[in-house]
Amino acid sequence: MGLRAVKIALPSLTQPDAMHQQPAPAWHPASLLQSPLFAPLYSALAKLNSTDFPTRADCNILLVTQHPTIVTHTGLPLRFVSQQTGKLAFEQQYEQRCYLAGEVQMRANNWHDLFNVLVWLTFPKIKAALNARHYHALQMAQILPNKNGRGALRDANTLLDESGVIVVTADDKLTNLLCDFQWKKLFWQQREQVKTAMGFYIFGHGLFEKSVQPYVGIAACSS
Repeated sequence: MGLRAVKIALPSLTQPDAMHQQPAPAWHPASLLQSPLFAPLYSALAKLNSTDFPTRADCNILLVTQHPTIVTHTGLPLRFVSQQTGKLAFEQQYEQRCYLAGEVQMRANNWHDLFNVLVWLTFPKIKAALNARHYHALQMAQILPNKNGRGALRDANTLLDESGVIVVTADDKLTNLLCDFQWKKLFWQQREQVKTAMGFYIFGHGLFEKSVQPYVGIAACSS
């Protein structure tokens, strides 16, 4: 039996991929506002006036009305745009587009990207600094390609951006235990001191996504 070629119309590879848009997740902001895991985002979450899962338009309205001064490292005003897929020119890729145009790409109905937006609204200077570090590393890779792929700098940036926790303390002893990976001494033997002298605040948007349905074994990093 012979094979016949069949022509299939495909969407443009450089346009937002509407064909693969997932259904909107259930949206219950009250449960997020009751969990201490989302404490850094309480202010932004409380201002999202949406009965359904927040859209890109909702996020841009929140940005313009509540956080109009947020800019990228290059001083460009921030805005949230639809994500493009496929093979893109260097300037149109994710980090580059943010750095050069102030555009943060966002998929619809996506917890991961929504938390990225909320972290931008909560920690704009850190996010802008990470984006700048990514951009300069990518620019350098254009000149001196890295044989090991992303490179140590971008790997470290991504770990903090996706799974980072901000640790706040003025206690040198506890800081040293943390930096030396002395987990049992820190979190068991010094647990009472940790409770009163250390603060832990989720930063990574990937970590926030995991916290929607938390499980034993979630890993975080700090730097």
